[in-house]
Amino acid sequence: MATVLNEEHCQKNGEKLVCNALKALPDDWIVYAQPTLIHENEQRFPDFVILGKELGFAVLEVKDWVKIEKILPLKAYVWDSKLGSREEEPPHLQARKAAHVLVNKLQQDKDLINHTGKLPFPYRYIGVLPFQPLSTITQLSKVWGEGYILGESDLKNANELKVKLLKIPVPQKNFTNLTQNQFDAIRAAINPQLILREPISNFVKGILDELQEKVIYEPLILLQEQAAKQAQEVGLYVRLVRGVAGTGKTDVLILRAKWLAEEHPEKTILVTTYNKPLSQDRLQPSLAHLPNVHVKTFDALCAELYMQKYHWSSPQDPLGVIANLETEGEHTLRELIKKYGKKFISDEIVWMKESGRTTAEEYINLPREGRGSVSDKTLSKSQKHEIFSVYEAYEEYLKSTCIDWVNMRTKVWELLQQQKITPPVKYDAIFIDEAQHFAPRWIDILKAQLKENTSSAIFLCEDPTQSVFRYFSWKQKGLDVVGRTKWFRKPYRTTQQIFEAAYALIKNDELARSQHNDLNDTIEELDCSSMRQGVKPQVFFFPDKTTEILFITQTIQELLKKHPQKSIAVLHTEKDILNNQDLKKTGVVVDSALRQTGMEYNIVFIPDLERLFTRDVNIALEEEESKQRLAMYMLMTRARDMIYLCCRGKFPKLLAEMEPYVEKIIINAWNSANTPSNL
Repeated sequence: MATVLNEEHCQKNGEKLVCNALKALPDDWIVYAQPTLIHENEQRFPDFVILGKELGFAVLEVKDWVKIEKILPLKAYVWDSKLGSREEEPPHLQARKAAHVLVNKLQQDKDLINHTGKLPFPYRYIGVLPFQPLSTITQLSKVWGEGYILGESDLKNANELKVKLLKIPVPQKNFTNLTQNQFDAIRAAINPQLILREPISNFVKGILDELQEKVIYEPLILLQEQAAKQAQEVGLYVRLVRGVAGTGKTDVLILRAKWLAEEHPEKTILVTTYNKPLSQDRLQPSLAHLPNVHVKTFDALCAELYMQKYHWSSPQDPLGVIANLETEGEHTLRELIKKYGKKFISDEIVWMKESGRTTAEEYINLPREGRGSVSDKTLSKSQKHEIFSVYEAYEEYLKSTCIDWVNMRTKVWELLQQQKITPPVKYDAIFIDEAQHFAPRWIDILKAQLKENTSSAIFLCEDPTQSVFRYFSWKQKGLDVVGRTKWFRKPYRTTQQIFEAAYALIKNDELARSQHNDLNDTIEELDCSSMRQGVKPQVFFFPDKTTEILFITQTIQELLKKHPQKSIAVLHTEKDILNNQDLKKTGVVVDSALRQTGMEYNIVFIPDLERLFTRDVNIALEEEESKQRLAMYMLMTRARDMIYLCCRGKFPKLLAEMEPYVEKIIINAWNSANTPSNL
């Protein structure tokens, strides 16, 4: 069955008949319903463009003619019950004009044309008269040419229709079937939105594949029909898109939201994510022009709801609270925090709250689901008792200060349940980017924003390998995604050299790859055939911190001669790096590593590499190392072209799987006279 895009554009009876007939064409053919073809100052709006590797492309013009009074070589006289007799241009000639617009556009691509300056693959144009019998089509063919007109009988059999289309006369005598690159180039010429470009340089990264295109333009009416059959909740349709870093998930989410907003301006749409930089730098700029689309981070959405009932006071960061307790708490408490580590304790408390394990009995006796596949085996009951005592001190501390972010979200959910607050806007569709970070209660809050008694939709994008915050399954989140999941397999963002190095970290780490795996699937084999080539990630070794920072700042200054400031990032987790004034003075992005999911930069620096992997907790070694590999994989795949890894000691053992894919450089000394060109 062929893929038909924008079927909803077919409004006339003849267009609907033809559309249904075209669906029966081969699976690998694509049918575009009423696309807009543009080349320079020319615009054409054919009824259909069909694309297939053995077909090339064919442009169809459909006419609902019932009675033809007179046939001439360049015109026809048609009787209309409302308008009477009128003059019409033959439909195949209208289709030819549209085909020439597409041909002219494609001929601008030097990689597509052969040595004669012509396209090396066929193109066709044809008129379709779905209400005309074979006898009339035979008469028309004598005047307009054999094979340029299809009629009622040609639409009844799929095999015969395919043969008819392949027999349409073509302008070229010698041609070949389309290659995949040619196939993609035509798709991009028909719909330029499929071309992925770097946001700053406008450089073409690639073209979204057929699956991604199908997801973007999935007909809403079909989703509603499927929702009625499949959804646990009446009228709710769920689509989950999965893929590793850089496979175009956010691009597809943006295009899907734009398409839905433009095709259905009466619908209200929410686009949300956890990551503030992703929301500000990618989602909002792409969707701000659409009045029926609201872009908000999840916490901003919760804050608006919270302030309907309470005065706003910025919630506490759990890690900051634990740090205060380590400084101000009694001796036993300080020792426990030191024993397990601030980060581990903070993450554990957030998980306890988000999973509802906030009593001693629930936390100590139940498995730690949502903290990794084997997490329930990593803490003994005595250890859980100790951690719970820290949790009790944490909650007591909050009573005298403020709520934390988890409590704020929990309070919002309680208020919604009690109907003490009301969402200011109810949405027809909610799009969630980086959905792997969302906890079950977050999904509940978002579902409360959907309109009741309508066919609502939730569109989710996730990378299971980037679950650096939480590990809840979709079943735990209360969404049925079985049978509604699509995997994206082609990485676009980064070079093959960077991707291979990063992916080596998690390729054989079963725990890292198993997160969120409640679908009984695995990360699908990737298609790296069209990835850009570049240089290997470079690992620099320095004798001291001063030399390292001087090298980074000098290298950045040199790179800024060719690259904008926002295209370069220095990423880390430690405050002394993020607050380093020498780094900040460069004007490039200096930001927390944990805020980077969904972001991308041309060049990434990771200083103090070994400090990313300092373990201050003596439990759950396997789980912690898997999380650290995931975090490193996420960081490396932020880089499009180049990544600089900086060390002041040995290459971290944790990254051993990556070692064959990097270039090592030792810097014994560095001063202001050095530049990267000296390397």
